Amino acid sequence: MTMFIIAGLITALGVLIVLLKISLRFSLYFEVALDVLFTIAIPLLFAATYSGLMTAVFAGIFISLGLRIVRVLSGNSDTPDMIGDVQQQIEDRFQWRLT
Repeated sequence: MTMFIIAGLITALGVLIVLLKISLRFSLYFEVALDVLFTIAIPLLFAATYSGLMTAVFAGIFISLGLRIVRVLSGNSDTPDMIGDVQQQIEDRFQWRLT
């Protein structure tokens, strides 16, 4: 049982690190969607064995907890205005093309 928990924790940490490297704001905005996606996708990846499914279950739990902890620690209890932020980033990045 301990092996499943450790494997799930390592899998979850890998996923969370990749999500945070992409963008913290993106990860927090789509927290629920990412949680559901990984809860479904990881068991499909590890579906060949019982130990794989147990690892996936624990990974899903740890991903869900990890995303929630990151949201609380970042002070973002509400959903950020991602659309406005993306528009501003596009305008800032491509300002030379628009003028």
